[in-house]
Amino acid sequence: MKASYREMFDEVCASPKLREKVRSIVKQERKPRKIFRLPLISAAVVILIGTVAASITGAREPLPKEMPVIEETSLRDCLKKAWIEHGGVLDGEQEQAIEGAVQNVRARARCNGIRLSVDEVYASERYLTMLLKIRGTNLAVPDSEWESHQIEVILPSGVHTEACELSMQDLGFQRDGTYVRLMELGISPEDGSLLEGAEVKLRLKDLHVFEDGEWVLSFRLEPTENQEVLTVEEAAGSRGEEAVSLKKPASPFVGIRKLQVSAEGFRFETEAGKPSLAVSLCLSDGTEVETDRWRGSGSGQDGPWEVSGRWPAPAVFSRIEAIRIGDVKIPLR
Repeated sequence: MKASYREMFDEVCASPKLREKVRSIVKQERKPRKIFRLPLISAAVVILIGTVAASITGAREPLPKEMPVIEETSLRDCLKKAWIEHGGVLDGEQEQAIEGAVQNVRARARCNGIRLSVDEVYASERYLTMLLKIRGTNLAVPDSEWESHQIEVILPSGVHTEACELSMQDLGFQRDGTYVRLMELGISPEDGSLLEGAEVKLRLKDLHVFEDGEWVLSFRLEPTENQEVLTVEEAAGSRGEEAVSLKKPASPFVGIRKLQVSAEGFRFETEAGKPSLAVSLCLSDGTEVETDRWRGSGSGQDGPWEVSGRWPAPAVFSRIEAIRIGDVKIPLR
């Protein structure tokens, strides 16, 4: 006790036993402050450590199935990897071709605490590739069987269309907890070319593994300035192994017309018959890059076919020398 209060206390007429009880009460009133400081500080330290650990490891609630933890990735990284996996060589000039073909966009959507974003896109004549990143707390592994996606495309010609093809590949969780999905969509060749530019709107619904809701991402696809094309009016392509499997043996060759090959992809028509599924780009360095996506429509083995497709990544146009359809190599220069 302070000196002034102690003097007053000493002047009080009380027995030594009573005075001792009063002193003990004062001591008991002071003890709680000392007792609870340490646990409070310890709890704060535990919370801080847990927060820092979560931010470093990207830790979330237990996932329903195993998914890989990946390094931070971009669409450009995915295209470079695909180029190598399909037989290409990645040198400085090829990297520059990929870097220049990818467009930067900024599409964002938020609903129920879940944020979706698309930062980069790559377009060929009829295919569009993008990297969808999903952020938020308590993320789970997406299940495409439960999802409903509507993708609208408005071309400069005024044509309104929807994606007729859609594929998704879940890459995994980045270390910061961001979920990464590679998405590819295609439009019908009759609708036009994405190389001319477009307005794109992605309407994603029924992400039941997160929360019910709707996420809408919109962005503008700029036209591709350099659209150089190599053409061949007539050539011969291969039917591949399909011809020998028919009861009525067909010619191993099929007539190719109006062949067009660009840095992004290819298109051609056949006079009669379905071409081989194997299409490759032949480059001046001796490598052959297999096609990544192609679509064909026709009337059986005896009718004409229309075929269009793309390479796994944009090629260096000056290096393109030929295209291989089945077993037949068609020079382009």
